Amino acid sequence: MLVCEKEQEIIQDYAHYASLLEVLKKYVPQSPLAALFQAIGFNHTKEAIQRAYRDLSVDMQQRIAVLVVQNSAPDNRTASSCSVSSASSRSASSSYKSSIDLFADMGLFARSVRKAAYDLYHSLGQKEKDLVSYYNWDLAGRPQIDDPNWDENHVFDHALRFTDALERATR
Repeated sequence: MLVCEKEQEIIQDYAHYASLLEVLKKYVPQSPLAALFQAIGFNHTKEAIQRAYRDLSVDMQQRIAVLVVQNSAPDNRTASSCSVSSASSRSASSSYKSSIDLFADMGLFARSVRKAAYDLYHSLGQKEKDLVSYYNWDLAGRPQIDDPNWDENHVFDHALRFTDALERATR
C-alpha cells in the first residue's frame, strides 16, 4: 500500500467531497434564495451576489439584514450610511434602516444568509416542515429508497435543494 490508513481516509473524504461538489455544480437553482446560496458558495463576484440578494423577497432580505447588523463588529458600522446598503435592494433599504454595508464582510453576510434560511425553517410549524421535506424529496427526483423517512432524513443534505424546497413551502 502506498498510503497509510489515515491518508486513505483523507483521500476517500476528498473524493466524497469532490463528488458532492460536482452534484452542486450541476444543480440549477429554482428560487432566489438557492441562487444566492449558489452565488456565495461558488464565490461569484460581489456584484452577482448583490443581484441575487435583490431578487429575494423583502422578508428574507430583512431577515438577513437583521442578522448582519446583530453580528457585525462596531467598527464595521458607518455613521454616514443611513440605509442597509446602497448596493442592496431598494425594497429592503426602504423598509429596514441600518448603519452598515451588508456586503462589507462577505463571510458575515454568507453566515447571515445561511442562518436566516435555517432560522426560517426552524420557525415553521410541523405541517410546513413536512412540506419542505416533501419538496426536497420531489426536487431530488423522488428517490425510491428503503428509507421511509428519506425526505425528513435528508432535508439538509443539499443546501441548494433545501433552499428551493424552503421557498416553495413558504410561498
